[in-house]
Amino acid sequence: MPFDVLPPELILRVVSYLPIQEIVSFALVSRSFHEVVRVNEGAVYQAAAALHGFIKPAKNAESAPHILSTVTRIPDATGWLDDVTSWKELCRRYFLREQAWRGEQNSPSQKEQLSLGVFQSDVIKDIHRFKIDEVERTIICTTGEGGLFVMSIDTDEILWCLPEWYVSGYAHVEYDNGFIVFTCIEDGVEVWRRSTDSFNPETYLPCKPNPAQIEGSPSPVPEFPPTFPPVYEPLTRRSASTETPAPSRGVYLPFALLTSPAEARCYRLVYPHLLVASEFSRQAYIWDVRTSTLAETISIQTPPRRGGFHLPVHMTYVELSDSFVFVCWTFALAVYRRGSTPGTKELLFSIDISEMVHPDPGRKLLGNIPCSIFSGKFQLPYNIVARFLSNPEISPAGTCTLTKFKKKSYTRESQLDWFTAVHVSPDGRDLVAVTRVGWLLWMPDFQVTSPKGRSRTPFRLIFTPDQPRYVDYLAFDGKRILLAIDSGIVSITLKDYIHPADPRAAPQIRHLVRLPGRGHHGEGRKVSCLQLHSGSAWFSYIQDEEEDFEAKLAFVDLTGTSSERNQQRANLAR
Repeated sequence: MPFDVLPPELILRVVSYLPIQEIVSFALVSRSFHEVVRVNEGAVYQAAAALHGFIKPAKNAESAPHILSTVTRIPDATGWLDDVTSWKELCRRYFLREQAWRGEQNSPSQKEQLSLGVFQSDVIKDIHRFKIDEVERTIICTTGEGGLFVMSIDTDEILWCLPEWYVSGYAHVEYDNGFIVFTCIEDGVEVWRRSTDSFNPETYLPCKPNPAQIEGSPSPVPEFPPTFPPVYEPLTRRSASTETPAPSRGVYLPFALLTSPAEARCYRLVYPHLLVASEFSRQAYIWDVRTSTLAETISIQTPPRRGGFHLPVHMTYVELSDSFVFVCWTFALAVYRRGSTPGTKELLFSIDISEMVHPDPGRKLLGNIPCSIFSGKFQLPYNIVARFLSNPEISPAGTCTLTKFKKKSYTRESQLDWFTAVHVSPDGRDLVAVTRVGWLLWMPDFQVTSPKGRSRTPFRLIFTPDQPRYVDYLAFDGKRILLAIDSGIVSITLKDYIHPADPRAAPQIRHLVRLPGRGHHGEGRKVSCLQLHSGSAWFSYIQDEEEDFEAKLAFVDLTGTSSERNQQRANLAR
């Protein structure tokens, strides 16, 4: 029976299993097929969006317009879906974004998909740490000179700040769900909250800011009683008017001052919990920022060493999930259980640095888990080309060449390497860790310690010894890995969203940005902070120019929908 004589509803059911590329080809077969796609365009492309993993499969009770509205209203740093009104346009933008992440632009028009912008400010100098608030579209940053700034992404305008006498130079800052946490000049961490959330009855939380916070606040601070709303005194010391100040975008109010029992080394905010880890006491203190209470204390004793390690033992990074605490010690990556009952070991497992950098693909992870090893080689000598750049530059489209290790290969000695960062996916299932010399480990379903219970195989990745590979920073959103290495910014796409029915065994790697300056070969850092969002990569880079090492903020937009202001920044960066 010819396909085109089937009932329309059956044809539509078949088309709903086609990927986007095949829908376009299907519509070109005949006029009748074209009409099927045209008449049912919304249903066809909604099914394609779910097939590719761009959205979750719809429930029967949910209407297509409601789902589309929900998807396009998800906050994003670039606002790349703000004006989307159809499922076809949504699929087009997601598809182009995935091509950009993978470096698969095949036409001159697609080469303009990426834009790179540098933020310009006469006030903010030498950015140290920064975070992105996608809801209010602002950048929150600390600097080497001191101070904390909140800047508009769209206009570069400084919306709010704390002075440098209040926030010390090179202060660490964390942000999540409207809460800013930063290290104090003295011991402890300060918590500040978005004013728009503080005055919203649906998000209101009572709190008692520290008097020093109230004194240092640029805005009048109300009292936050147990029930909404906040209450201003009739006449505040900072305002001669009885008019109640209105909450504003980018403005934050003091919330709490948290002081842990021991001196802290590392911090990590994953709302609603703040992890404060002490290298001195070997304790992890987990605070509930909503109530400003210490919710849990767990022991993070250093794991046993399995190989020769000749560097000092330090804590370099921490991560937090609902069930675990992750600690990068210089010689080992350790995973500790949260909520352990008395008598239960809190250490779930550890990976020694000698196990991480071992170049033998036959050696199994954690004793019994097979782990592939890939060697990556870029097509151009980026460390040489970057010496002649005055600004960051988009790298040519094209992926990294991957070679799977089949036998033991060359690598540097383990005593010259150490763990520098670890991140866990939003669903808490997968982890990524890196070492300074450039080994990367992706470990899906890390809680499953038996090979039989695994549906995905871990892999390790190392760039070839003749190319830059020292890792400065790591970012991970569960779908993609972002690395800052000697030569620039590198993205690693873990899942093939373009070809959902034919997943690739190897990760897809792209060199996104080349950074200016000499190839330092691990002697220093070119990037001071790195952030990954769905359609953009953000980084603060050190401008190595005439010995002026101030860090500037830049971003790469991979959505092809940059605002006019972002296009102006892109022109300045060229």
